[in-house]
Amino acid sequence: MDPTIKCDLIENANVPTGYLYNADSTNHDNVPYISCTTGTGCTRAVISNESSCSNAGVGALFKSEPSDDNYQICLDSTNNKAVELADNKNTIGYFADVTTSNIFGSKQDADYKYVIVDVKGINVTLRKRTDVGSDIRFKYTDNDLKIYVRGSTRTSVCNSATTINEYELYQCAGYDDSSKNYIYKKNASKTWV
Repeated sequence: MDPTIKCDLIENANVPTGYLYNADSTNHDNVPYISCTTGTGCTRAVISNESSCSNAGVGALFKSEPSDDNYQICLDSTNNKAVELADNKNTIGYFADVTTSNIFGSKQDADYKYVIVDVKGINVTLRKRTDVGSDIRFKYTDNDLKIYVRGSTRTSVCNSATTINEYELYQCAGYDDSSKNYIYKKNASKTWV
């Protein structure tokens, strides 16, 4: 066994929901990613060879060419929004559409149909309700669905785009059910001039 490889045992109840990069160099070519669901466990991830998010479907892991190592996660197929999974250590939150049930969950109703996923380099996981900042009522994104934290001035939200989208946390019946994840609806967009 390679002493430089460190693994942590994770019980099924603590397995994050999402896609995790397979760091096992022996089997990586055959199983580049595993898909996991909290409480269920993990299995080999299905990776679509599609040219776009619209073809792959929301929640799908895909790459444009079979020989390509540039994997992407589809966040919103209606608007063809995907994020490339790159080998860096920054964690960035994004909204993912769950109108159609996928690995990240399913919609609450016609309005509340977005969840937060965290892209940490080459891994993408559903943000749990216990994660810091998950219960903040309003969140803001640019047109790429990247979440920005609002500060005391609008410049903290508007630092990368001129159109900002507001999302609101579902706080109605069942909101405090710890077995469910937080879900959001998209409110109006604002274009700064």
